[in-house]
Amino acid sequence: MEQLYPHLVAEVNRPAVPAMDGGEAEGPMTFKAMNYEGLIPELTAALQQEHQLVQQLAAQVQSLQQQVSACCAADVQGTRAMGTAVGLPLLETDLRIVPNPVADRTELRYTVGSAGRVRLEVTDQMGRLVFSQDEGLREPAPYTFGWDTTLLAAGTYFCTLYVNDEPLVKKAVKLAAR
Repeated sequence: MEQLYPHLVAEVNRPAVPAMDGGEAEGPMTFKAMNYEGLIPELTAALQQEHQLVQQLAAQVQSLQQQVSACCAADVQGTRAMGTAVGLPLLETDLRIVPNPVADRTELRYTVGSAGRVRLEVTDQMGRLVFSQDEGLREPAPYTFGWDTTLLAAGTYFCTLYVNDEPLVKKAVKLAAR
């Protein structure tokens, strides 16, 4: 504290403490003491600075939200810059395995971000194809594929979602049967 607030630290000399018999119970002592009340203005100033920083960040967030709204509203070649022509949010291609780790059955929950041909594949750790499912042409939307894993050995599997031959890979862990 002395390095940060030298003006709040002082050296104090305590005289000897007399004993009941007239001698010294404790000898004189020198130690450093802290003026804790002096921290109040320092802490108040720090809180004010933090409050100002929070207000600045809030203003930046509001500005960015306005920029995003303006961007979404602007037409870019007949579609919204950050949304579809009808104003729906643009979807990102995604793949989730729920639940994972897998016992006997799970779902491959996938989202198609842009219309196209969709295929699901699962391979084992050695890269051998476990199954392939052609989902055909899909529009941008979320989809679910039920996956029965009862005949699979315990281990790690790689689930790949292909949208227009662009792969997205996620790892699934199959648990041993109980």
